[in-house]
Amino acid sequence: MKKYQKIGKIKDAFGIKGDLYIIVFSGDISWIKKLKVFSLKEGSLESEDPDLLVVKMVRPHKDGIVVHCEGIDTRNQSELLKGKNFCIDSSLLKSQKGESIFLAEIQGFSVFEVEQSLSASKKCIGSIESFSSNGIQDLLVVRRGDGKISEIPFVKDFVQEINFDKKEIYLTLPSGLLEIND
Repeated sequence: MKKYQKIGKIKDAFGIKGDLYIIVFSGDISWIKKLKVFSLKEGSLESEDPDLLVVKMVRPHKDGIVVHCEGIDTRNQSELLKGKNFCIDSSLLKSQKGESIFLAEIQGFSVFEVEQSLSASKKCIGSIESFSSNGIQDLLVVRRGDGKISEIPFVKDFVQEINFDKKEIYLTLPSGLLEIND
């Protein structure tokens, strides 16, 4: 059973032969050469038999990709899919050692704030519920222990460590950043 992850949205029809222009939320399309099928269902999906579209051609374009798939051969057919979520097999979103990680790999991880002092104490903030963007950087959407949501910039300067075995991320945050959302 494969799991499908929402990573984009069909923005528009592209050309007259049924191609789809798909915006990819993260801008990272390093998985493009491995894309053989995709789903247009909602969100993160687990299904033994999802409705899959078979890829005939895929190429980068602007903030995403252009895809031509089997069974969609006219602009009218592709226009009917405008606005649908674009989901790919989660196995395509696994980074190799030394590569940049995919955000989907850290969903559900616990987030800890490391305070820079002599004791370097660690305080659990909460867990990563989803992701967002402010146009400049990716944001971790963290559900805190008190139930509130905080958006934390996921930038290299803040990240001290990502422990995949423990499913934990350790961040050093600027003073007052968490209080902005209160």
